[in-house]
Amino acid sequence: MTDDVSSLSVHQFGERFALSALADHSINISMDLPNGIFDSRSVAVIKQITGGDSLSIEAKNRQPHSDHIRCKLLFGTNHSIELKVRDEAFSQRILLVPFCFPFPAAQQDFDLLDKLKQENGG
Repeated sequence: MTDDVSSLSVHQFGERFALSALADHSINISMDLPNGIFDSRSVAVIKQITGGDSLSIEAKNRQPHSDHIRCKLLFGTNHSIELKVRDEAFSQRILLVPFCFPFPAAQQDFDLLDKLKQENGG
């Protein structure tokens, strides 16, 4: 079941072979984004993915090909999202869910991600 989950950080989206890691997965989960500014290349790739655009996908030792990436993107962070340049189209694609009240340590389920992955088929 975990074969369908990738874990690229938003800062990796602009890298040469990053899209090949997303192409064959249904969801990308990166739950601890570092504090920092999202680079323009990563923002552009996220906009292309969420906009349903065809992208050039390059993998090591393979010919590049164009395809749509249908992978959903789920990010978590303890920091505000900062861009180099204000981008209204990017802002419209974000569904921001603030969690203002942390769970006490005694109530935290550290196996929650594994439990959610078991329900992936649903």
